Amino acid sequence: MDKKQTKKEAGSIGKPVTQASRSGSARERSPDGSWTIPEEWKWGGCLLGDAIAILATVSFFFLCMILPLVGKSGAQVAWYGKNFIAFTLGLIVTLLLAIVSTATKWTQRKAGNGDLPKISLALIAICLCLMGALFKGWLAI
Repeated sequence: MDKKQTKKEAGSIGKPVTQASRSGSARERSPDGSWTIPEEWKWGGCLLGDAIAILATVSFFFLCMILPLVGKSGAQVAWYGKNFIAFTLGLIVTLLLAIVSTATKWTQRKAGNGDLPKISLALIAICLCLMGALFKGWLAI
């Protein structure tokens, strides 16, 4: 940007003006004046896949924290049914987040922008093993 050129003139040269310089958001303005979503935020985008993967990981750590609800000590209380439902719902949410994370990372990989989502696939496998152990009653032993 030339020293004599103002910000308004610099943004009207033909490049899309980003809102990030003004308010910190990452929306882009198209030439017709409407706001568009950056490619990184779309379904196969890098940021969306990473954000969902982080959510799935945090959800798994929360699931590990509530694991004693269905463990040996949790199975001996009168409200075990409610504990079982709470843990099952947490497990389902974690599994769904891991599946969506894997799908977004897989889409990104097909576009040539990413690697195999090993951690998301491992999280799906762990969740499925936990679900099998839960329904077989192996966690309450």
